[in-house]
Amino acid sequence: MRENPIARPANYEAFPVLCVDDERANLVVTKHNLGKRFKVYLATSGKKALEILSREFIAVLLTDQRMPGMSGVDLAEQVYRRHPDVIRVIITAYADQEATVDAINRGHVTRFIKKPWTKPELEAVVIECIQNYQNSLALKNMQQRLVNLDRITSLGIMASSIAHDLRQPLSYIEPNLMFLENELEHIRQLLPPDKANVIIGRMEQYLNDATLGAQKLRTFSSSLLTTLSGNSMTRSQVQIRNLLNSVLSITRSTITRKARLKLELPDEDITIYGSEGRLNQLLINLLLNAAQAIETDPAFENLVILRIFPSEMSLIIEVEDTGKGIAEADMDKIFTPMFSTKGDAGSGMGLAICKQIVSEHDGSIEVFSTPGNGTRFKVTLPLPP
Repeated sequence: MRENPIARPANYEAFPVLCVDDERANLVVTKHNLGKRFKVYLATSGKKALEILSREFIAVLLTDQRMPGMSGVDLAEQVYRRHPDVIRVIITAYADQEATVDAINRGHVTRFIKKPWTKPELEAVVIECIQNYQNSLALKNMQQRLVNLDRITSLGIMASSIAHDLRQPLSYIEPNLMFLENELEHIRQLLPPDKANVIIGRMEQYLNDATLGAQKLRTFSSSLLTTLSGNSMTRSQVQIRNLLNSVLSITRSTITRKARLKLELPDEDITIYGSEGRLNQLLINLLLNAAQAIETDPAFENLVILRIFPSEMSLIIEVEDTGKGIAEADMDKIFTPMFSTKGDAGSGMGLAICKQIVSEHDGSIEVFSTPGNGTRFKVTLPLPP
């Protein structure tokens, strides 16, 4: 698998060079001059060079111009189309103006080296190309960060608008729910007790669920507005059992469609100090993320585990799934805003928000995953002294 190193290396061997020449003796001389400071691959034709590029990471291409079948310009053009990040250099003994123009226009060649070259000259060109490669990577990373920042800003504005607009319908939903509660009590008094217990009892359950949902929407919108405004969150004592009841009422049906839900909870209730709304959002995100990581049926063969237990002066919350796992190359990126492995189905913000919430509570979050064998997120939050 081709892999690009992003950080600047301690030595030039981190940025391999591919040398292409149809004369093997020339390749031996080139490798002899570069081999001690650089990692060098050799190819005796343009076709073999493209095969190497398809499976290996290459930073710099050094190719002879006059080769049978595929010239250096032809190869540079192919490499530009397939691997545009590779820095392309042509070595030639001919002062061919037409070939030079073709190399610039078609192959986007960075440098030319005329034969016969010297070792210091060749090393200087390769070092310059590696530095250009590094600068190009740094520029692309910066451009991507700016794009992500613009998207995050747009999402923040949209989220702030949604959170604000939620309050308007809630302002008349909540009073109407209270009115219905009073009316149900009035109807209970009018009906015989046996009928009232059956009819009103069921309606009261639906009403309680609707009231709980409205309360959670208000808590969520207030929490979101606080976060987006940059104001400090309001901290209070949070009972873990109450928090879990709220979280599971929202997530249980989604999880159980994909997997069995297993709870490993402490016998005694635990109190922590923080924002109930933000912690609610943290657990919902982690549990739904676990459910979304499961792609296979049937549900009874899959598992989502919510594990909570105290440890010294901390509360440990673990969410584990038996889903597809996370690729090793993605492990360092999953908490990065806008990064998602779900394609169009993911916003790339869920785990970034989780990390922010944990940080707000002076905690830490870790991830452990094996591709094909599931993932475990571990959250550590401080307990009050």
